[in-house]
Amino acid sequence: KQIESRVKELLENIEFLAKQMDFLGLRKGICAGNEVGISWKLPNRLPTTSLVDESSICGREGDKEEIMKILLSDSVTCNQVPVVSIVGMGGMGKTTLSQLVYNDPRVLDQFDLKAWVYVSQDFDVVALTKAILKALRSLAAEEKDLNLLQLELKQRLMGKKFLLVLDDVWNENYWSWEALQIPFIYGSSGSRILITTRSEKVA
Repeated sequence: KQIESRVKELLENIEFLAKQMDFLGLRKGICAGNEVGISWKLPNRLPTTSLVDESSICGREGDKEEIMKILLSDSVTCNQVPVVSIVGMGGMGKTTLSQLVYNDPRVLDQFDLKAWVYVSQDFDVVALTKAILKALRSLAAEEKDLNLLQLELKQRLMGKKFLLVLDDVWNENYWSWEALQIPFIYGSSGSRILITTRSEKVA
């Protein structure tokens, strides 16, 4: 009876995980070495933008104010730019919350520069640096050399208080993040980075 009960529990868990695969958009496919495995490639979705229709949103005021307190706070604990993470499953409203914050008049008053970049699964440091420069309306955004891109970004951020939103971050590679964030340290004190992610490890 104990074995039967355990088997039943395991079957229920497997059934639950199978449903989660469909929910998360996971698909069986060919992995390295021609072995059948699970692909984490999600269906293509439209990139997000910073625009939001605030009239259609209700019930997020408390969450928004909590984030605003952190973004507008003067407290700095290290030389790095503080990163505020909004973590949750897909469809929970992380992007909408970020849009509300990004478009708040207090953000316009508090920050010299602001940029919105949709990241998703492809965490390409060169492409992301270009996207940030484009959002800051830099003429050097089409440059292909990472060194020149980062030097330009450093110049754009130098002494400026900035807010950077990185929406839908999946990358868990710490070294890619380290490479991307180097120019950020040249911004003024009080600068902030806001990310949305489904992964606590990313946060």
